[in-house]
Amino acid sequence: MMSSTTSSTESPGRAIRALYAALWHFAAGARAQLLAATALLASSQLIRLTLPYLAGQAINALQRGDLPAAGRWIATLAGVYVGAWALHGPGRILERNVGLKVRETLADQLYARIAAAPLAWHDSHHSGELQHRVHQASRALADFAQNQFIWLTNAVNFVGPLVALALLSRTSGVTALAGYVLIGVVIVRIDRALMKLARAENDADRRYVAALLDFLGNASTVIGLRLQGASRLLLRRRMAAVSLPLKRTVVLNEGKWFAVDLMGLALTWGLVVIYVWQARAPGQAVMLGAVFMIYQYAQQAAGVVTSVAANFSFFARMHTDYSSAEPIWHAPTSATLEAPPEEVPAHERIDMQAPWTQLQVAQLQWRYAPRGAVANDPAAPARSGLTTWRSRCAGASAWRSWAPAAAARARCCACWPACMRRTAARSRSTASGPTGPGCASSPR
Repeated sequence: MMSSTTSSTESPGRAIRALYAALWHFAAGARAQLLAATALLASSQLIRLTLPYLAGQAINALQRGDLPAAGRWIATLAGVYVGAWALHGPGRILERNVGLKVRETLADQLYARIAAAPLAWHDSHHSGELQHRVHQASRALADFAQNQFIWLTNAVNFVGPLVALALLSRTSGVTALAGYVLIGVVIVRIDRALMKLARAENDADRRYVAALLDFLGNASTVIGLRLQGASRLLLRRRMAAVSLPLKRTVVLNEGKWFAVDLMGLALTWGLVVIYVWQARAPGQAVMLGAVFMIYQYAQQAAGVVTSVAANFSFFARMHTDYSSAEPIWHAPTSATLEAPPEEVPAHERIDMQAPWTQLQVAQLQWRYAPRGAVANDPAAPARSGLTTWRSRCAGASAWRSWAPAAAARARCCACWPACMRRTAARSRSTASGPTGPGCASSPR
């Protein structure tokens, strides 16, 4: 099992390693597709790095008046576009398939942990929150898996232009590296604060979803006790708690984009000015193709910084959402978790199409520690609620008479064990037919 050990103060480096470790773990069975997709997408981006050079050569040929040469450069440029897409398309298909596999595997393992946890653990974890955590974590890791092309594109389009700038002008290469490192530091500092706000938003959102699920799942109680107004006020307060970190996130996000755009613009045109200043010579014209190459490579690197500014927030949110499953990974487990679901006997499997009219329960015990208490001795008799029984007589008619009404009542009641016990007690006192120690109505 993959356990999350994240914290609210986790560094971006550890967050990246945690997500990639989880991706590799849950991609079991599709790792060959993952590697193939990575190779195809990286190759596509490497081929695209030649586009500014080819465009610059075409412009130089046009500036010299050599139209046939310019035509050849333009045709080569079009061929590179087609070749890049021939690699990118299949790579994306494989990548999306890996994302689907990761989501299926992670959701299955999270549910297995929840189903194997004892009832005492479930008492302290709301079912609405657990559902929210499973959905968030599985969706976040699947999105991370099927959007790897973004990170590959950013890596290639950042390193490649820096190398090209250094080859064209060493001063331009060093200036570009220093400028982009500075921009990267600003992005990381701001996004650390955004990650903490995302965690606060997730916690508040889970509390809102849990309350909403309670009220909608027990609509008859809310309406019968006339709690519409009180429940609405509670939901308003919890939604306001969700909006509080979002408001701060909006302010920080706008400040980040303001800084990134201005610094990227200044760095791009600064690199162009530095190259022209170094390349100019008395009585000679500066070739437009070379200036265009410098501008394009600087724009590519600046575009990567802008993309990182956008996608790092997306990455931080994915990591935060994936980490929300941490309480589930730490839940106590039982031997049930080790048994693969494929080994479930055929008569115990859930068949949605099977017609049935009677439910029979034999030798059922209801025993678990209440919230905050120590579990009872397994050998001790049942604490309360459901007790051991076995239907061995003609009292089945009484069971059939009260079971539908009891089940209907249980569906509209949050405390169904107590409700069913009361229904069973009334049924035992009024049902006709023989009853005794070996024949009792089921107090489910």
